[in-house]
Amino acid sequence: MSRWMLCLAALAWIGCAEGPVVDHSRDPDMFAFDVKEVTAHSVAEARVSDEPADALFNLVDMLENLGAQPTGAHMGLYQEIRALATEIYEDAQEVDGRPEELEERLDELWALAEQLPGDVDVEDMEPEEDD
Repeated sequence: MSRWMLCLAALAWIGCAEGPVVDHSRDPDMFAFDVKEVTAHSVAEARVSDEPADALFNLVDMLENLGAQPTGAHMGLYQEIRALATEIYEDAQEVDGRPEELEERLDELWALAEQLPGDVDVEDMEPEEDD
């Protein structure tokens, strides 16, 4: 197939898309929703894991390396979530398992994340039990 035919096919395909393409990579609320989802997943995994530090690693890493992410007005909340998640993570590593008052601290972590925009249900993130 010639390059021109390939270009025409690509243009035709692009022209068939519904509506304009929207770039959400710079949208602070979309990023906040991602953080909320990662937090929900991490909390759900940490609740059932014998090694909750492993479940919290991605959340801690994500919030320690915000770099060029569009944080917007949510930066203060990210700092609070990061501080608590890091504390739980480090305590879990120190005891090589489940630290004291883990459930209450995970509840507190989720309460912070619930303040971010978007609808995420932490119960929907709970891992399914193996039969």
